[in-house]
Amino acid sequence: AGLPAAEVGETLRALLEEAHGRAQCLPSPAGRPLRPVELAARMDLLFNVPEHYNQRLDRASMNASVEARVPLQDLDLLDCVLRLGAETLMNGGLKGLMKQSFAELPREVLHRPKRHFQAPLLGWLREGGVLEPWARSQLKALGQRLGQRLPEARVDSTQAAYQTWSLALLEGWAERMQLDTVPA
Repeated sequence: AGLPAAEVGETLRALLEEAHGRAQCLPSPAGRPLRPVELAARMDLLFNVPEHYNQRLDRASMNASVEARVPLQDLDLLDCVLRLGAETLMNGGLKGLMKQSFAELPREVLHRPKRHFQAPLLGWLREGGVLEPWARSQLKALGQRLGQRLPEARVDSTQAAYQTWSLALLEGWAERMQLDTVPA
């Protein structure tokens, strides 16, 4: 079963030649031949980005009913960046170029640490929030499932909101799994 080794080798060589040819068609710095790192970046751009990253982004955003934008894949921007050359991109990378381009922004904006996206749970779960009635009913059901009355949740901080959210989701999971009790 399978292809003979010689046929596999020929197929791989043909694919690599095709990929190399496609990568050579992209803009290159000062019209010179591509260095290995530049060729690797173009191969990644041609094959890994559309076939891997963009597909994952598309599936994840469609699953959440969100339309994702990928501004750094603008063709004019890519054309410009691909002409820069490895030494420019490796010295601080594209992120360094972007920081230089936006140097007029305040330092606290330009150099702030990364943060994850936080859902506004505090606003949703505090008294009068859109999910507060749902969370209250989930906690009541969880208390019944556990055979004890849970303390009344006072959602007055982000930490309390995350605790309430976690318990409400736990009850939703137990209900969906049709569990009589929740594992300790």
